[in-house]
Amino acid sequence: DSEDKGVHLMAGLRRAVAENGVGDRIRISGEPQRSVVSFLGPDPLIDKSFVQQAMQDAGFLFNGSFFTCARHTTEELTSAVSAFAGACQVIADAGDDIRRHLRGQPVEAVFRAP
Repeated sequence: DSEDKGVHLMAGLRRAVAENGVGDRIRISGEPQRSVVSFLGPDPLIDKSFVQQAMQDAGFLFNGSFFTCARHTTEELTSAVSAFAGACQVIADAGDDIRRHLRGQPVEAVFRAP
């Protein structure tokens, strides 16, 4: 069911963060059907922009959350985790210089005052 699939996805996302040592910059929270990725680092919108870019490159629409439903296959969830893990690895390797990996302008806060 969708809850089991969400649990599987969240576990993979948390594993990607831990294995790449980016827990100081990325946190996974939420419920199984809606995993929330929070960016906490020195420049969180740059990190978020890069993850969005990497997920798009892998064919996934990502806005900071992963929404899981019963129709998702294990292969789709595994592919999403793999793409996210790849983004985490690049962030870890780039350190504070992730901006150079962006192909456009980073996302900006639109609805909240800085």
